[in-house]
Formats: sequence, C-alpha cells, structure tokens
Amino acid sequence: MSKPEFSKVFPSKKLVNRILFQLDSDVTSRTILPIYESIYNSNKIPTKYEKNGEVLFLMNQVLNKVRKISNYESTPLKHMRNFLLYKSANNGSNDAIALLCYEILSSKTTTTEKKKEAEKLLKDLIYHGHALSFKIVGDLNRLAGDNEEGLRWYNKFLEQPNLADELRGDVLEKIGEIEYKADVKNIKKAEQKFLEVIKICKLQDCVKSYFYLAQIYIKYDPMKAKVLLEQCCTQGFKEAFKELGYLEMNYFRDYRKAQEWFKIGMEVFEVECYFGYFDASFTLEQYSKCLNCLKSMENLSRIDKNYKDYIKMFVTHRADKIETVVKKCSVSKSAETKTAERVATPISSGKASTRWDM
Repeated sequence: MSKPEFSKVFPSKKLVNRILFQLDSDVTSRTILPIYESIYNSNKIPTKYEKNGEVLFLMNQVLNKVRKISNYESTPLKHMRNFLLYKSANNGSNDAIALLCYEILSSKTTTTEKKKEAEKLLKDLIYHGHALSFKIVGDLNRLAGDNEEGLRWYNKFLEQPNLADELRGDVLEKIGEIEYKADVKNIKKAEQKFLEVIKICKLQDCVKSYFYLAQIYIKYDPMKAKVLLEQCCTQGFKEAFKELGYLEMNYFRDYRKAQEWFKIGMEVFEVECYFGYFDASFTLEQYSKCLNCLKSMENLSRIDKNYKDYIKMFVTHRADKIETVVKKCSVSKSAETKTAERVATPISSGKASTRWDM
C-alpha cells in the first residue's frame, strides 16, 4: 500500500514559516521543506545538508512545535522528528546531543554501557557551559525523585546567559510545580514563578502555569480562576474541563454551562466529567441525559478497565439519584428505561449487579 503524498501529511508552509519566525531563525521554509520531503519519501537527507547538525536540529524543533500546537503527532511526523534528532546529534548539534542523553538516561531499557557514554557526554557539555545540559540534569534528578537536586540544577540553568524565553519559561514552570507540590507555605513562591512564566511564554507553551494559577486562585478569586481555566480549555488541557465544569456548577450555579464543559471533557474520556455531567443533568431534571451518561460510563468501563472501580464507587454513592432517574424515565417503557432498570435495580435492592458490580 503506497503512503499518502507528502503534502497530505505535512503542515502547511504558512505554519512552518510562522514557527521559524518564532524560533528567530534565518533558515527559510524554502530550504527545509525539500529536506523534509526527501526524508519522508526516501529516508535520506540531501547531500548539501546531511552534515549540517544545526539545520537538522532546527527541523527537529519545528516538528516539536507542530506537535505542541496541534496536540497530535502522526506516525510519519514522529518518525521524522526522531530521525532528525539522531542525525543532528551525530553531526555535532550540542542541543541534540543533550536531548539524546536525556532519552538514554531516562530509559529503563537502555544498556549500562550506553548510559555511561551518555553520562560522559553530558558531563563534557556541562564542563563547557552548555546551557540546555544544566536543564537536562535538573530534569533527570526530578525524574529520579530528587527535587532538591533538581532545583539546584534548574537555578544553575537560569544563571546562563542568552536563554530563549520558551526554555526559561519551561524551567520556571517546573520550579513552580515543585514549590506548589512541596508545601502549602510555598504557594506564594509557586505563584510568582507561574506569573513570570505566563509573562514571557505563549499560552500553548505554558498551559500548565495557567492551570496551576487557577488552582491557587479558585478559593479566593473564582472569577480569575474561571478565566484561566477557560484559557487552558482552548488548548485542550484535559484536566481543566472537569475543574471548570465543577466551578460553574458548584460556585456559579450555572448548570447548563457546567454541562457543556463536562460534555467536552467526556469526549476526551476524562472520567470525572461523566460524574459531573450526571449531577448537572440531574439538577436540571434532564433524566434522559442522566440515563445516557450512565450508559456512556458503562461503555467507558469496558474500554478502559482502570475506570471500573472508580465508576462503581460513583454508582454506589449515587444510588438514590439513579433510582429517581429510573422512576422518572419509567413513564414510557422504552428500551432506554429497561436499560436503566437493569443498571439501577441491583443498586437499590442491594443484590449483586451483572452490569455495574465491577
């Protein structure tokens, strides 16, 4: 089976030019698009650029940006991104070498010999003051659970000159996240870091900072938290849909808006959005929607077994509401009503359930 044409799978020239502008690159799309096409069609880099590590790494970064913007990456683009990272590292791009070292040292399947080689390369880069390597060591320490050592390396990274805003923002966000989770006393420090991040980074590059700020403000400034969560939702940030739905439902008492946010969250299989949607629909006395939500939860538990116990607990805690749904829907003996009876009767009677006793 022949693969699709390059133009069908690759981002538009306009998007590539926009990303190159954001990266402050002198290289144009006219230069790199033919290279991408050559890699896609024959897995080869034109001779003129096959040894140019910096251009190849730039192309890798462009694909990274595309992945962030679209929240999706097709198999051909993922292959190209990985291919370009290896090729640019092999041709002297220090940034690519540092990122490759991270991949090797963070992998559980890499051999000890390869890890020793990666450690040596990373130490050499740090010795020569390579900025990204300081961040990589911070990331590795954080991955290993040593947040204190991670913070030490992140702060060393921030001391380096001429840092790109996106990288600086990424590290500040990680410092903020560590402070946020460490202790309630550190919340103010975390807030300052997140505020600094959203000043220097585009929304798509720092959506976590918006989300954490919303969590900080949600108790004493719900309106500000709402605005921040709405921004997160525009980027498809999964965790934001349930938070915004519950905020609309429990604080603003706008059950219809809450329904809308929960519904979007259900589309990305955020399980708590199913629970919120059921509760909002019940309050609005939309019992058929409650019933459909229960059926969707049943389907979800089949698709992902990890949700079984979670959904079972919800059904147990909502036994009275589910019984009410059954009674309200029983006016017309439709197929849906029979489904509801099968779902809820075991709960209300205390007998074992064949559908919900997960």
